Amino acid sequence: MAGTELQKYKKTFIKLKTKVLFFKQLEEYYLQLKNMPSSVIKSYFYDEDKKILRIVYQSGAVYDYLNLSQTVFDDFKSAFSKGTFLNKVIKPKSNSGKSAIKPF
Repeated sequence: MAGTELQKYKKTFIKLKTKVLFFKQLEEYYLQLKNMPSSVIKSYFYDEDKKILRIVYQSGAVYDYLNLSQTVFDDFKSAFSKGTFLNKVIKPKSNSGKSAIKPF
């Protein structure tokens, strides 16, 4: 009986942990939306588990840049010109693809 209860608690804990991570990522995404003064990039979001950088362009196009390290993403965040950094550093290093997900 105690083992079954423990499994229930573990499942509940995993669900809660997943939700907390999701809301943390969502909060970071909205903060990035607010602080995006760029003529090229409307917003961006980085999924550190999957190493994917999602860029929403001012045109509305959405692209995912794959296999992007946390270090490169941190450099991108601190770059004065996000568009220049994207073109000179990220695009040459990463496979990219148009995302099926539309921006908000």
